[in-house]
Amino acid sequence: MKLELSQSKTLITHAASQAARFLGYEIRTQRADNKLDRRGQRSVNAAIGLFVPRDVIRQKCVNYMREGKPAQRGSLLHDQDFTIIAKYQAEYRGLVQYYLLAQDVFRLDTLRWVMETSMLKTLAGKHKSTVTKMARKYKTVIETHDGNEPVSRSPSIGTGAGNHWSPASAGSRSNANAQPSLPTCHRSWPAQSETS
Repeated sequence: MKLELSQSKTLITHAASQAARFLGYEIRTQRADNKLDRRGQRSVNAAIGLFVPRDVIRQKCVNYMREGKPAQRGSLLHDQDFTIIAKYQAEYRGLVQYYLLAQDVFRLDTLRWVMETSMLKTLAGKHKSTVTKMARKYKTVIETHDGNEPVSRSPSIGTGAGNHWSPASAGSRSNANAQPSLPTCHRSWPAQSETS
């Protein structure tokens, strides 16, 4: 079979020194001489692991930044508060849930901070207020399986239910090393006067 391989699509990578890219993940072998099993043998070395590429995090952060700092999104200034928070939440949750198989999914916390700051700046711009006042208005503490977590609460629309921008788990992982600091949508019952 005289098949021709495309140079742009075919890449041979040395697993010990380089990472291969597949479906947005970095795939590489792991090395940790300090991770030992019950018998005292190294248990992680040469195991294949999935990782979040750092350039993906940088590229996603750029969407919410201007001049190197988190910035408001002018296209959302005329939306309701609930819609603004729900949009940021959906964008972040989708990305985190896509990368839940990665062993370093905690690296997305940088993106969470950038997005949350951008969200607060957008709300502050809409209400001609400050980020601190918006954070104070929408911050609350919820109880999770890992203890109390500070979150941003969106105002309810019609039903009286509110969404939370939360650093709690975004989804379940079968892996025992699941990272607890990921976003999710919690339901609660905020006071009706908090709607905007």
